[in-house]
Amino acid sequence: MHCLWEIIDNAVDEALAGACDHITVTLHDDGSVEVADNGRGIPVDVEPKTKLTGVEVVLTKLHAGAKFGNASYNAAGGLHGVGSSVVNALSSRLDVEVDRDGKTHHMAFHQGHPGVYSDTDPEHPSPDAPFKRTRKNRPTELEIIGKVSPKTTGTRIRYWADPEIFNDTAEFSYEQLIDRVRQTSFLVPGLRITVIDENVPETGDDSVDEMMEVDAAQTPADDGTGLMDAADIVSAADTAVEDTVEAGEAEARSAAVSAAAETAKVDAARHTHARVEEFRHTGGVKDFVDFLSAGEAVSDIWRITGEDTYEEETQAVGEGGELHAQKVTRKCGVDIAMRWTNGYDTTMRSFVNVVETPGGGMHVDGFLMGLTKQIRKAVEDNARKLKVNLKDSNMRVERDDILAGLVAVVTVRIAEPQFQGQTKDVLGTAPVKPIVTRMTDKQFGEMITGSKRGYKEQSGRVLEKIVGEMHARIQRARPRRSRAARTRSNPPPCRRNCPTASRATTMWPSCSSSRATPRSARPRLRAIPDSRRCCRSEARYSTCRRHR
Repeated sequence: MHCLWEIIDNAVDEALAGACDHITVTLHDDGSVEVADNGRGIPVDVEPKTKLTGVEVVLTKLHAGAKFGNASYNAAGGLHGVGSSVVNALSSRLDVEVDRDGKTHHMAFHQGHPGVYSDTDPEHPSPDAPFKRTRKNRPTELEIIGKVSPKTTGTRIRYWADPEIFNDTAEFSYEQLIDRVRQTSFLVPGLRITVIDENVPETGDDSVDEMMEVDAAQTPADDGTGLMDAADIVSAADTAVEDTVEAGEAEARSAAVSAAAETAKVDAARHTHARVEEFRHTGGVKDFVDFLSAGEAVSDIWRITGEDTYEEETQAVGEGGELHAQKVTRKCGVDIAMRWTNGYDTTMRSFVNVVETPGGGMHVDGFLMGLTKQIRKAVEDNARKLKVNLKDSNMRVERDDILAGLVAVVTVRIAEPQFQGQTKDVLGTAPVKPIVTRMTDKQFGEMITGSKRGYKEQSGRVLEKIVGEMHARIQRARPRRSRAARTRSNPPPCRRNCPTASRATTMWPSCSSSRATPRSARPRLRAIPDSRRCCRSEARYSTCRRHR
């Protein structure tokens, strides 16, 4: 799946740059996968240094992406610019088509080497078709296979995984793909992503075969595909019947139904996709938090947004080819959404330029630092109302109390982020932490203190929940401290009615009843029958003073 993420992330980077609003991912029935976008398209001009076309440079050379030097992307998910070229090297075949300058350009690769495939059926390309490799150090010319409108641009990449590298059990996980596409649609508002899976037989039920996840219901208008759904077909048939009956034609009903049936057959022939799912959200991380929330909401969705700059020292190449340190000023955009629910589990997702960071990093550390600081300050200011004894050292809000029931999405957008490893699990760019902390201190501080309009009642409920979690934690810790305080030098007292203990002795560490629970170890005062009394004092006490 990682190879697929690399190709999808390249298309998403075009959307982040504002040049793309639709991405289509197709899982073909022959085991290949195709990613298409309507972005600007890979450059097709000849690169002066290598004398190769831009398409061949991007797909065969390392560190050749336009994400370096901030020439085309201010924020991108790429780390080293090796994603597309590595996917090409791991594929038995890769085809790329680029719509640019009013033409459709095409180039094919075999295990990373450019060349030409001789397909018997161009509509159904195969990695087993005869392949003629281009001679080494000789540029491969782009093949022009069609014409498009000058305003039409985009890139389509289709590849087959190399069976010599991936075993027979390797396959695409549809569930992982849907989860990744859904979260991307949340993080890039307005981006429409369509997933087509041709490996599942078509059921004929539109509610099963097609699913659209959007913010609002779409109007049943023509989407440009020319297809009609079942409701439109029946409506058209009924309309035709009514018109013809009014005209007095006797066979109107049968003719209209036959025409509707023929239209349905034509549309069914055109609709060849077995399973189609489409995602589009405009609310951003706010909609993402609403999707992740489970249980009753304690507060509304609170949002922290802003942008700041920081200086970073990088390595630059001089005119003579020497390396030297250079300080650059970069921008950091922050977008955080959060909500507390009545549950106990914590759901926190963090992202850097649409790339998920499961291990957190500097942006998450900065968010939690500002969050903890402001909540502790708010609890101290409202200690009397919340019934918190500030003199008790145990009554201190911990981070676990704050995270209970919290649902949050933390995202930052920076140029050339520094990750720990190619998997990009942890963000390591240190200047991001103080930026996120300052924004959280200022904006969340206004929300939790209730000084911001509309947040006073919600902040009160949040603080009550957090303080309740603190009291529950303290209560759970008390029995453990009591048991831990019992040592051999200070054992619990023996029960007074213990049959093995002598009445002349008050404590026996070896007595089995001394290991009883605190509740059962308490002295029990109860009346003794007259036949077992030894004196008048025993009428009131379980053991008389003389026999204690």
